[in-house]
Amino acid sequence: MTLRTRLLVNAAVTMICFAAVIGFTIVNMMKIQASNEDEVDALLNVQEAKADLNTLKESITGYSYTLADAQKEDVRSYMKSSSDKLAALKKTMTDDADKAAYDKLAKKYESWQAEADAALDSKSPAEATRTAARINGLLNDIYMLNLKSRDHYEDMQKQTADQIQFIVYSAAVLTIVILTVTVISSIRLTKRIAGPIRRMAENARRIAGGNLAVEMLDYKGKDELKELNDSFGMMAEQLRTLIQAIGEVGREVETFAEGLTKENQTLKDMTEQVSVSTEEMAQGSQTISEDLQHAVQFIEQMDEHSKANAKRSKQTTRSSEETIAAVAAGRGALAETKQAIDKSNETSKEISEAADLFIKHAAGISMMAQTVSDIAGQTNLLSLNAAIEAARAGEAGKGFAVVAEEIRKLADGSAKATAQIFDMVKQIEDGITSITGAVTTGVALADRQQELMEKTSESFAHIEQKAAHIKAELTQLDGRIIESKQLGEQVLHHAESISAVVQETAAGSEEISASALEQLSSFHKMAESVNNLVSLTERLNDQVRRFTL
Repeated sequence: MTLRTRLLVNAAVTMICFAAVIGFTIVNMMKIQASNEDEVDALLNVQEAKADLNTLKESITGYSYTLADAQKEDVRSYMKSSSDKLAALKKTMTDDADKAAYDKLAKKYESWQAEADAALDSKSPAEATRTAARINGLLNDIYMLNLKSRDHYEDMQKQTADQIQFIVYSAAVLTIVILTVTVISSIRLTKRIAGPIRRMAENARRIAGGNLAVEMLDYKGKDELKELNDSFGMMAEQLRTLIQAIGEVGREVETFAEGLTKENQTLKDMTEQVSVSTEEMAQGSQTISEDLQHAVQFIEQMDEHSKANAKRSKQTTRSSEETIAAVAAGRGALAETKQAIDKSNETSKEISEAADLFIKHAAGISMMAQTVSDIAGQTNLLSLNAAIEAARAGEAGKGFAVVAEEIRKLADGSAKATAQIFDMVKQIEDGITSITGAVTTGVALADRQQELMEKTSESFAHIEQKAAHIKAELTQLDGRIIESKQLGEQVLHHAESISAVVQETAAGSEEISASALEQLSSFHKMAESVNNLVSLTERLNDQVRRFTL
């Protein structure tokens, strides 16, 4: 059996034992819980039956006073409910004494139920009262049954406490036993594993000290320790073989290193000569490449200037086009402004004509107001004469005097209104005169503005002609700049090609020189490596001599 299997079996047995203890505890606790639930149900059913009998008693007592059919139906309903409760109570009776008490109660209830049916059918208050009183006997039996159920429940509680104590003690004892057995088996298994491992560790320590002639452990088991011991023995044997091979290889490497040192010195001398020649060629190519680089830089600067000039030329061309467009837009705006000024002049003339006509109408209004004022003065004189005549007439002229007074008031009001009309007409005439003056001034300014607009339009036309001429010249200049730029790009391309060839040549020479230098460096490193290899071989031989084969 392997160590893994042993450990798994040991752990599995321990877990199974603990699971059995837990299962034993759970099963017993469930039994205790089930028995307690039955006892609680019995007590509850007894209390419910008692409550129903009390309700039935009160219902019959109420029926004995009223003898109503509705009350009788309630009594029968309560009787049916009590019967159901007693039937449910029978199912919870498990003890013989409880069953005997229940049977006694059931017989009494059946006898009482028959008498109660007869009393209800007879509709006699006395019979109903007697039937209600007999329920006290049933309640007494219920009380006794409740006492027995309580005693039985208390006994069950004591038994439950004893059972729980037994379960706890049993689980504790089983746990201690399982732990003890597990510890003992673990100690035995550990000793069987640790002993061989300690002896193999001692052999490993001796091998690490250089003693390969150790005695292997004689292990008879068939587990992982057997495989480990066999593998350890194979490792020691392979290590002995390896140390012997290393000694032989060290001697061969020492011989090979001496020959390699001589060959390396010859190659190093040849490489130094190649490196010197290549370095001189690389310097000449580098000088030519630098001169070409300067020429390329000058050409690139010329090309950049040409690009900048072409860009500025295009920008100037676009600006001239925008200027022509702006001039055209300005001429259109001037034309629209001229039309607006013409319309404004026409409108101002119409306003002036309307103002003159309005002044004439205001003069007519003033004449009519003067006529009204004259009529009001005559009316005032007539009312004064009428008042004088009414005063001469005495009592007979009082009514005429009142009318004369009213006419005088109307004449005064007309005179005041006429005076206001004169003032308003005067103000209107003054305002119209101001408007006429402003309109006249506006017409004069509009005429002057129109003259200026015509001069401005002529200036815009002249500017447009000049801008078109400038645009044509810039277009030709742009084309010539583009041709110069293309020629410069061709020159730059050829110069770059020549420079690239020279750079490649210089780079090739530098690479050859660098390769020669690297090769020379490699030869130096190889010589150092050979020397290191010789030293390492000597150290390896010293280390091999430490081992006891």
